[in-house]
Amino acid sequence: ENSKSSIRLDQYVIEVANNAGPIAMIRDENTRPKSTSNYLDKSNRQLRIFSASGNLISERSFPTSKGEEGRLVKLGWTANEMLVTVQESGLIKFSDINVDQAKQVQLFTKENNKVSETISIAVIHSHGVIAVTSDLRFIAVSNASSKADNVFHKGYKLDLNVFYLQSAPIRQLRPQPYVTALEVIDHSEANGLELIVALSNKELWKLSENNAHEVLSLEPLNSPAIALSLSPGGGFVACYTASGLLLVFKDDLTNQIMEFETRSKDPPKQLVWCGQDCVLMHWPGLGILMVGPGEHFTNLYYAASNPLVLAPEIDCCRIITQFSIELLQRVPESIEAICNIGSTDPAAMLFDAMEAFQDGDPKADDHIRAMTKSYEQTHSVPGIEIGEEPKYDSDDPSNEIKVSDSNESKSAEKDEEAGVMLRDAVTACINAAAAQFDSNEQKALLRAASYGKSFLSDFDSEDFVACCRKLRVLNALRDRKVGMPLTSYQYDLIGSNVILEMLVRRKMYKLALQVCKHLKISCDAVVLSWACEKISKPESAEMSDESLKSIILKKFIEENVGSYAEVARTATSIKRQKLAKIFLELEPNSRRQVELLCELGEYESATKKAISSGNFDLIAFALLSAEEYEDNESNVEKKDKTQTSNLFQIAFNYPEALNVLKAYYYNIEDCGETAKIQKLLSFKDLLIEKGAIATEKAYEESNIGEHMAKLDSALSIYSKSKELNFYYNSTKEQIELMKEKSKLEEEFALDKEKKFFAGCSLYETVSKGIVISANKNMTPKDRENLTNAVLKLAKKYKMSDKCICHLRVKSLASIKHWEQLKEMSNERKSPIGYEPFARAAIDGGLL
Repeated sequence: ENSKSSIRLDQYVIEVANNAGPIAMIRDENTRPKSTSNYLDKSNRQLRIFSASGNLISERSFPTSKGEEGRLVKLGWTANEMLVTVQESGLIKFSDINVDQAKQVQLFTKENNKVSETISIAVIHSHGVIAVTSDLRFIAVSNASSKADNVFHKGYKLDLNVFYLQSAPIRQLRPQPYVTALEVIDHSEANGLELIVALSNKELWKLSENNAHEVLSLEPLNSPAIALSLSPGGGFVACYTASGLLLVFKDDLTNQIMEFETRSKDPPKQLVWCGQDCVLMHWPGLGILMVGPGEHFTNLYYAASNPLVLAPEIDCCRIITQFSIELLQRVPESIEAICNIGSTDPAAMLFDAMEAFQDGDPKADDHIRAMTKSYEQTHSVPGIEIGEEPKYDSDDPSNEIKVSDSNESKSAEKDEEAGVMLRDAVTACINAAAAQFDSNEQKALLRAASYGKSFLSDFDSEDFVACCRKLRVLNALRDRKVGMPLTSYQYDLIGSNVILEMLVRRKMYKLALQVCKHLKISCDAVVLSWACEKISKPESAEMSDESLKSIILKKFIEENVGSYAEVARTATSIKRQKLAKIFLELEPNSRRQVELLCELGEYESATKKAISSGNFDLIAFALLSAEEYEDNESNVEKKDKTQTSNLFQIAFNYPEALNVLKAYYYNIEDCGETAKIQKLLSFKDLLIEKGAIATEKAYEESNIGEHMAKLDSALSIYSKSKELNFYYNSTKEQIELMKEKSKLEEEFALDKEKKFFAGCSLYETVSKGIVISANKNMTPKDRENLTNAVLKLAKKYKMSDKCICHLRVKSLASIKHWEQLKEMSNERKSPIGYEPFARAAIDGGLL
């Protein structure tokens, strides 16, 4: 168990990640060797992760089936090399290749340290897990392949989604069957999660989150399906039944493609696809049965002393044996065209020409010309043999011209087609080189492509250069020390960024940097990841902050990396605050500085940095982050009016911050939340603004009593300082004016529902009083008393005689009371003269 030499593959549960990924293995308790009879008495066993070349990456202890969590139901990988373990008790753990646990989920609640349900079977797919409980409930855990913004240095960030698939129709079956096989056929965002379920009653079901139905379009199975396998990329599903029958369906299960009788009484240990071409079945001690289209098959023998594991890939299948790793793949068309015996394909002819040229054989040129000659022999002009003179009437000059033009056109077309053939041959040699694993074969094919393109003046060498770069990367990855034997198709499928992520997860920073430089892509993320790893190492704990800064800064300058925020964040996570501040000061991006300072709880420093940047959105971010922290009950023991004192103190220390915070609070005040702005203004007794808010709220009230009560509140605020006498007196006069207006309405029995004077200023109150007093429905005495009352009110608030006179003229003219206007002009000498009277008469149409 503790020595690599003691590992036998047939004694382990083994799962292999896609795209030349790592190999996870753990001792199978059902197949323990006799020499370790006391193995199950141990509380733990080792979960090991190896590279594809057999190098140990990491290991950790894992509980046996005697532990609280029960037996290991399923082990597997997600699309981003996240190792998933599913245990009988419903505990699902997600770990990276260094077996650092990222997250765990417990599907069931425990009562008295026992769970009411257990997991009987599970399937792990590229984005999560589907577990089947003992009572046929299907629980899905998805989003396991989600990541942080930059996985190079932040690691995994899982936001798992747990939900039930629809399975009620299956639970209602009687007698109740059990699940014999599972396979996920779709987990796209558009269609959601779809699952094929094979039951012991010979039925196949399709389940999703909202639907469950039996597949009725197929002929009934003669025995239960005990293994299901989806082809890479989808499209087909292979099904193996208990009677030894292999069936292949379309992935929607509407059409059966193939049926093959294996004549085996024992089920295969593995049923997988080799690319999209064929199905592989492995029986221990017997080897591999490969079944292709048209029921063609072949046997690959492996002795019982050489146990193996099949690892399906998108375009091939890895065969991991006790002693080596093999790759089973359909021969690419380009290699087949070149390497077939007696091939006359242009690519084969070009390869022969290159070999002849290297040997100094003058026939090399003949091989190149042969492609053109081959074209001429197969594309001659109908009715005219090669070398034969064309026939035409010499007396007709037009015929001569036409035949001459036709010959020139045919010659140009033949030259063009010959160029196309040579160009296709060069492309085929490039593709064949990319598909080869042997470096000598790669070089030979690239030399052939280089030789051929030298005859093409307009050939774009970009594909040739890209292939050379790709092969250098692939050959480096295939090295035994790296252990990532990717194929060319896999490289193109996942892209360079994913390859860099894989190298960083394996902490191969030097190789990752070389790949970046060779492919001419940014290496910032790789260098950041290296720096974060550097300061996190245990041996770095003994190094001084200045030493670490010097080492990391030197590398950043060499690689032209300008961001230090992530390094500072990592330093914070390992409690090296001083080092974090050193790198934070080096960070040129203000937003990253402010965000990290807020994460550290340095809200005043964050606000200061935001102010220096001149970005008001950044200032708001810093202040609101401080507010969010203080509003969090876990950070504040008692929620009282001193709760936001730190935030307000920061705001009052910096005028720009105060203005931003006040603008924000005023904005949310319009949405009905007034408590925050009141607390802010109360913190430093900003009486003018507090009084203004109280006054504004008063004028939003339609009820006169509420209106006056809030004005009284504003008056009490202004009374707290002698410097606010103007505001105090103005508010006091407004309250008195409101009382006078109410008194007028009561004294002259005005309709209170109409609220004649509500919301009116002094000028409007006097004007309305004059208009109402001119109403003929009132007695002369009441009219006179009302007029005198509003004029007295105007005098009380020091309205001038001229203003009162102008107001009376304008008000009487507006209701066309010309007789009263005439009486007013004759009362005494007018303080405003008689021009306003004349203009009122003109505007009224009297003159």
